[in-house]
Amino acid sequence: MPGMPDILQGKMKNVPGLLILVLLASFCKTAVPAGEKTSDQYIADLSSGDMSLQITAARKLGERKEEQAIPALVSLLDSNPAPEVAWNVAASLGAIGKPGPATAALQRSANSPSPSVKYASIAALTNLHDKDQKAQNVQAASQMRDSTRDDLLKDLADKAATLMAR
Repeated sequence: MPGMPDILQGKMKNVPGLLILVLLASFCKTAVPAGEKTSDQYIADLSSGDMSLQITAARKLGERKEEQAIPALVSLLDSNPAPEVAWNVAASLGAIGKPGPATAALQRSANSPSPSVKYASIAALTNLHDKDQKAQNVQAASQMRDSTRDDLLKDLADKAATLMAR
C-alpha cells in the first residue's frame, strides 16, 4: 500500500513485532490523561474554597510527593478546614514525607476535635521521621493517647509514640 510506513506493510522483517508492542505499551502507560492537571493547578485548587477540589488536590499532590506544595498544604491545614479536607491534607503531608513546616502543622492538627484529623495527623507525623522534632512528635502522640476515649486513636498514638521515640 503506497504511503503506508514500511513497518506496517511488513517490509521491515528485522524489526520484531514484539518490540513495537512493547514500545506502544510503554507509551500508553506513561502518557498523561488528557484531563490531568499539573501540580501548579492542584496547588491553586487548595485555595479555591471548594472542598471537593481541595480534597482532590491534596490527594494528587500527596500521590506525587510534591514538595513544592508543602507551604500551601500547611496554610490550608492551619486555616482549620472541614475535617474531610483536613485529614486529606494531613495524609498528603505524610505522604510527601518532608520534615520542616509540615511537622509543626501536623503537631497542631493532632489537637483537632475531629478523630479522623487526629488519626491522620499522628500517622503523618510518624512518616516524617523528623529527628529535630522527635520529642515534640512523641509528646503530641502521647497527649492524644492520654486525652482520647477512642480505642483506635489510643492504639495508633501508642504505636506512633513508640516508633517516633526510636
